[in-house]
Formats: sequence, C-alpha cells, structure tokens
Amino acid sequence: MKTLKLASNALLPTIQAYIIDHIDFDGYDLDFEPVTNDEKIKAFNSVFVSEYQYMIERVGQRKALTEYLMGLPSVLTVDFYYCDIYEQLKKWRVADGTETEKQYTNLMDQWFRTLSAKLSSMINNVK
Repeated sequence: MKTLKLASNALLPTIQAYIIDHIDFDGYDLDFEPVTNDEKIKAFNSVFVSEYQYMIERVGQRKALTEYLMGLPSVLTVDFYYCDIYEQLKKWRVADGTETEKQYTNLMDQWFRTLSAKLSSMINNVK
C-alpha cells in the first residue's frame, strides 16, 4: 500500500477535521459557545494566547503551539501515546505497519510539529 507523507496537502482536510474534533472547551469560561469551525478555532486561539502569550512572544506562534500541544492542554486533546498516534497515522494511510524503527521514530517526531503547523495555518486564516 502506498503511504502518504504526514505533511502532504492531501491530508490537510483530514488533519483539520481531526483538530476541530479534538477541541474541547469543557472547564473553560467562554463568553459564547463556539459552533462553527471558525468560532472553535478563534476560541481555541483565545485560550492558547491567554495561557501561552509569553512563549508566543519568545519563540513565535508555531513553535509555541508545538510546545503547548506537547504539554497536553485540556482545550485540545490530541493523541499523545505513540501507539495511539501510530494507529491514527495508519487510518490516515501515513503508516502501514511496515515501517522500520527509524521511520517509526521519524513519524512520532513529526506528529506534534505537523499538528501545530496545520493549526497555526488555521488560526491565521480565521483572523
């Protein structure tokens, strides 16, 4: 089976849907209940900036998002166990179960960077 690259544009709608589906505002006191995808991204960004402004100023939005996601924020509950990430990547046809250890490690290393890159683009497109 031919696999896709995680950063492939063909996966953009899939990754965007994954991000939207994993945004969770339980426990956050928002002024309104976000309904549309754009509202969810705007509300996510508001939470992110309020919690991580110092890091955004220090290293920039994308690197700050990567670090933020690696810290497992409750507002965006993405997969973080390697086995769960790997299963998700197989669903997306990025992995097929035949990866070498080096390829597997590379995929795990790309996970949070790719999610943060796509999320950064989503945030910048709804401003």
